[in-house]
Amino acid sequence: MRVQRRTTLLWAFVLIAVSLILTLRAVDALPDGAYDLMIRAWPGLLLIAGLSLLLRARVPASGAVSVAVTLALIAGMTVISYSQRASQERDDLRVTIDQPVGEAITLLQVNVTVRTTAVDIVAAEPGGGISGTFTGSLESVIDIEYTENDDGRATFALTETRASGLPRLDAVGRGRLRLALPPDVAIDLAFRAADGDVVFNLNELQLERIGLEVETGNVLVTLPDYAPQAADIENDPGTITTLNGALVVRVPETIDALLELERGGNGIDPIFDEAIYRFLQGDFLEDRDYEDSTRRVSLILTAPRGQITVQSSSAAD
Repeated sequence: MRVQRRTTLLWAFVLIAVSLILTLRAVDALPDGAYDLMIRAWPGLLLIAGLSLLLRARVPASGAVSVAVTLALIAGMTVISYSQRASQERDDLRVTIDQPVGEAITLLQVNVTVRTTAVDIVAAEPGGGISGTFTGSLESVIDIEYTENDDGRATFALTETRASGLPRLDAVGRGRLRLALPPDVAIDLAFRAADGDVVFNLNELQLERIGLEVETGNVLVTLPDYAPQAADIENDPGTITTLNGALVVRVPETIDALLELERGGNGIDPIFDEAIYRFLQGDFLEDRDYEDSTRRVSLILTAPRGQITVQSSSAAD
């Protein structure tokens, strides 16, 4: 009799929970992602029933045990499903970028922030503006802003955010951004990504400064045959960072680089051409012609969990 009472209480709580979910959904107080997950998990009720019947004569508090086991299984399957979906590229959303840049602009600040998106940045055709495409999930929201100032400076900002806290399972996936920047305007590039491989082919740009950070993903940056015009680049170096991934930087033979390596004590030796660079105390790579050069670039390269490789861009092509 006591077992029957416990079973009745269990199903009473289940019915209350289901009713609460449906009520919240009816008044639009339950996010789409959460409701989608609950709908997909409804067969768990059958699992609760089966475990409850199987364990009720053998295990104390069999109803609570059944619920706990079911929730643990659902949580594990949810994590696996979202992980599998997250590795797939989506093209449900397509955003075209076509932004002219005024002829009077001499410095363009480019700020790009994305989430789980692979990114390619290249040079546009001479005389062109900012162009490109973003493809990805409908859960992504792309905000683009562009402003020009009277002092010859302009700012282009592209930001990817998520439409909701918990996305629908069928909307989860990776995006891809391809962006072309004008080659005849000085560029100050700031980039941040949560997860995704990054390829920057900057070899035709007037790159004044770069600040790049990727949380998870491999990074490949080809620097341009261009020496920044800043007065003291050594005191204000650019940064290229991947916190979980490998980093490859290609430097033209005509540019002499001073590269500070931040390896986080990972013990992974950098790869570089000893005929071009000398390895200095303090984890620096310095071009052997750096002291006498008038075409310099200074960068901090950070890869605490991956290998840092420095190549000659002509040799790598």
